[in-house]
Amino acid sequence: MSYWERCPACEALGKIDEEQLQGKVSIECSECGLHYQRDVAGLELALRERGKCGSCAGSLANGYINSVMLDQYATWEFPVWGNVLARDEDKRTPRRAVSYLCDKCITLMKEGKAPIKWALEIYQEDDVYKLLYHDVKDLEAAEPITVEDLE
Repeated sequence: MSYWERCPACEALGKIDEEQLQGKVSIECSECGLHYQRDVAGLELALRERGKCGSCAGSLANGYINSVMLDQYATWEFPVWGNVLARDEDKRTPRRAVSYLCDKCITLMKEGKAPIKWALEIYQEDDVYKLLYHDVKDLEAAEPITVEDLE
């Protein structure tokens, strides 16, 4: 798998490896020579350290953090989504749940082989991100947003 990072000094796009992506080892820009370490902070760090795939319950430590928009209503504040282009207020308002999937399950989901089982609620207590999983079967269904719904 390939990962790309923009240099914070010259904004050149360069290929990095998984350890560099996770902030474990430093990066040297091939354009300007800046030697820096990627800052993996806050929410991303919480998802990589403690996050579980919403389909297989595997780790989100490696690879991309794939967010998937669900057609179920969230009963929490974050993360939620809505479509700003939808004509209907219910479909425009960010009230729908989100799940996070590992790279393997995102590929399987596209093939219809990885059902999403859990939506994720994220909140903060002091400086700590808390992750709370919700069974999607327990969430109220929302009407899907289709192309016909968009302005």
